[in-house]
Amino acid sequence: MKRFNIIYLVAVTIMLLLGISTSVFTSYKVRQAAEQGWLNDGFRQAERISNIFISWLDREKETFKGITSLYYATGDISQEEFEAAIKLIEQTEDTIRTLSIAFVVPTAKGGMVVDLAAGGQELWQANYPLPDIPEIDATLQRAFLSPEQMIVGPIFKATDDNYKVLLGFALQSGVASGVLLSTVDISNLLDGLVDLYVPDGLNISLLLENQQLLLMPGLNPVKQGEIKAEKVLRIMGVGKEWYFNWQVHDNYEGGPDIVLATAIMLGGSIITLLLSALTWIQALQNERISQKVNEKTEQLQKTQKQLIHSEKMAALGSLVAGVSHELNTPIGNSLVASSSLKERMVKLKQAFEQGTLKKSTLEDSLIQAIDESDLIELNIYKATELIGSFKQVSTDQTSDRKRKFELKKALQDVIKTLSPMLKQNHFQLEADIEEDIAMDSYPGPLGQVIANFVNNSIVHAFEGIENGKMSLKAYALGEDKVKLIYKDNGCGIEKDRVNRIFDPFYTTKLGKGGSGLGLNIVYNIIINVLAGEISVSSEKGKGTTFTLILPRIAA
Repeated sequence: MKRFNIIYLVAVTIMLLLGISTSVFTSYKVRQAAEQGWLNDGFRQAERISNIFISWLDREKETFKGITSLYYATGDISQEEFEAAIKLIEQTEDTIRTLSIAFVVPTAKGGMVVDLAAGGQELWQANYPLPDIPEIDATLQRAFLSPEQMIVGPIFKATDDNYKVLLGFALQSGVASGVLLSTVDISNLLDGLVDLYVPDGLNISLLLENQQLLLMPGLNPVKQGEIKAEKVLRIMGVGKEWYFNWQVHDNYEGGPDIVLATAIMLGGSIITLLLSALTWIQALQNERISQKVNEKTEQLQKTQKQLIHSEKMAALGSLVAGVSHELNTPIGNSLVASSSLKERMVKLKQAFEQGTLKKSTLEDSLIQAIDESDLIELNIYKATELIGSFKQVSTDQTSDRKRKFELKKALQDVIKTLSPMLKQNHFQLEADIEEDIAMDSYPGPLGQVIANFVNNSIVHAFEGIENGKMSLKAYALGEDKVKLIYKDNGCGIEKDRVNRIFDPFYTTKLGKGGSGLGLNIVYNIIINVLAGEISVSSEKGKGTTFTLILPRIAA
């Protein structure tokens, strides 16, 4: 597997793990919040039901208060009157049970006897002693200690297996003094509470002050699930510390709403998987595109090198054509002069052999021979000089070899090789090059830059212009740099095109012989080979100026 694929695979794996982890964590937090809200709702329900139970106890106590008030108002009453009064109260009071009321008085022997009794008589009967139940004795003792105050006694288990509590009130009516007692069936209250208000999944149990389990209603264990939370609520107003222990089971209200949490986890995981898959597909696509781009770039670079080579060969071909044309004149002159000299020497020989040679004829022939020899020598020198310049320039341009050279000499050689092309097109190139500028650089690429400038002027700047003029100026810039300024008086370049002239394949002669590589080659040579700088300034109709700053010692 390629390194590129491994990197993307690791990145996608990390993204996948982070995405799924984030989804799971968010889902967990949402689920926690849902469960907490669900539990809070259960506890609010428990508090509401607890308050209902307290209100039921309060009604029992209010009913008992009413009975004590009635007893005060009537004074001594008979058993029949007492039963009738209690029956009337049962009919008028909104109670949930049958009253069980007794008025007990002390006996001469120190015991307690039921003086009056009405309603349910599970615990007592009129004119009978009270049953020996410790919780009844405790209620009486507390009532005598706090006369004319309602007392809530301890909870106890009666003979019917129901848990009950006594309400006591010590009073004196007429000549009798005693304690009014009323029973409250706690088991019935809790069963009624469960039947009416406690939903499935919510469990209630009654605890005493030591918070030990005393009573749990008869709930259906099948309907109760796993316990999720418990809460203890104190029951106020009973004189003793009673507590409700509430349990919230996992089936309360169908359990917490985890739909959102599940949706977040599933949705987040699916989205993460899709994004990871898309990222991986995009990575593979990018790799394929990158590979294609690299292949195309390599192909374009190869094509560009071929075009540059073609440009060089074309420029060299132009030089060869120009030099060949330029050599025709001195070689032709030399040929004419040598032919004339040969003919003259033949005639001179014939006259000598025939004995007709005169001194004056010999002198004239020798003078003309010397002139013709001078002409031959001059033309051969010109041809030799032209061939030497061409040889140096062509060698430099084809070898790209770094060497030491004099800038003026190198540029003059280039100009000489360009002169045939300039003469043919009736253009002028004026050179102003400072003396004694030693360079350690690449004369071939530098010459190619100048040749491309001239060729660009001829092809583009002087289109439709006769007698175009170019100038080349070079001078030292400090001790380690040189500045070259090439300028033509051609048609110039539009402002919106100036910044594009160095782009590869940019040409205004597309399809007309222009490759768009001439100035791009110049730019690459200046920047990459000669390690210099190049700038251009131009205005439509006012010519173009190229400014080069080159190091005298190339890198």
